[in-house]
Amino acid sequence: MRSGAPLWPQQQKYLRQLLIDDLVGQSEELDEGAFREVWRRAIVLLPPEAVRGRIPPEMSGQSKRRAADVVVVTVLPVERDAVLVALGEDPNRREDFEHQGIRYYCTEVKSERYDLRFKIWTTMIGEPRNTPMALFIKQYVEQFLDTKVVILVGIAGGNRNKVELGDVVASCEILDDEGGADERSWTVFSWGKLLVQARVRQPRVKFFEHRGSLKNLLNGFVVNVEEWHAQLEQIIARGNQSALKFKSGEAAVRSEYKPGLIQAGERVKKDGSLPRTAEHYHDKLYAVEMEGSGFAQGCLACKLDWLVVRGVSDHGDWRKRDKMQSYAACAAATLTVQFLRKWYRPQSGDEVEF
Repeated sequence: MRSGAPLWPQQQKYLRQLLIDDLVGQSEELDEGAFREVWRRAIVLLPPEAVRGRIPPEMSGQSKRRAADVVVVTVLPVERDAVLVALGEDPNRREDFEHQGIRYYCTEVKSERYDLRFKIWTTMIGEPRNTPMALFIKQYVEQFLDTKVVILVGIAGGNRNKVELGDVVASCEILDDEGGADERSWTVFSWGKLLVQARVRQPRVKFFEHRGSLKNLLNGFVVNVEEWHAQLEQIIARGNQSALKFKSGEAAVRSEYKPGLIQAGERVKKDGSLPRTAEHYHDKLYAVEMEGSGFAQGCLACKLDWLVVRGVSDHGDWRKRDKMQSYAACAAATLTVQFLRKWYRPQSGDEVEF
């Protein structure tokens, strides 16, 4: 064969087959990243049936899926850093691994109630809204095994009739009312003259409930308020840390924990409409955010227990600012960590006991 001469298709196929045979034989000596890159290049021109079953089971990806008792999902850098700080980690530390641009941080936690240790993986998807969150849950399932519960932690707008800034709301249900139809409404004088034309929204409402014994969290979880606030004071006293920003001399507010209904929308609320919306749901609506519906749907589809914990950073009106985001994120994160350390007990099987 002349050097540089083009290969016939059959020759290309034969050489690639030799490469695959050699790759399979050498696979144990390659790290996962190198193996997958060479494998991807090797099979680019081969039909699926030519490579089906040739990749060894130990390199198929199943054995590389990581065990995770708990996964904490965040959206914004301030939320991720709040969780890492609450877990006693340095928010500037290097991730434990990265997959498709998403970084994962592992922390081993000892239960104060049970004689056991478990792993918490913290991550940030970096993109708001329900659709990216649902897609992430599917991607996450491909990376982890035996997850007992997935918790979405972050900030939200609060119903000013129900919560104060800095309070923390845990989901008893997630409300999704973004579906439905927009219709025209006409108001006409008796002699036929058009007075006004307006858009009337007819929502299609969905509720997502927790399954299994996870519901017991809302009834049985008793917050150690003094310990919670003391940890918040310690975090504030350290000053700015990565994305967490605190004013000099800032003090922790007397945050409260309130389980309730959380609305998941697709737009940031700044019109102050949350109290009016709550009236349609027996005034049980406590907070509004943008990821809970996709998160709940993704977890339910993948048969994962889930929970949403939100710190109230604003009331969804014209006064909405970013100055409370760090505190609200830390309030939600420290409360979540207290629950995991004092109440959570990972179990085998489908149920999680609280």
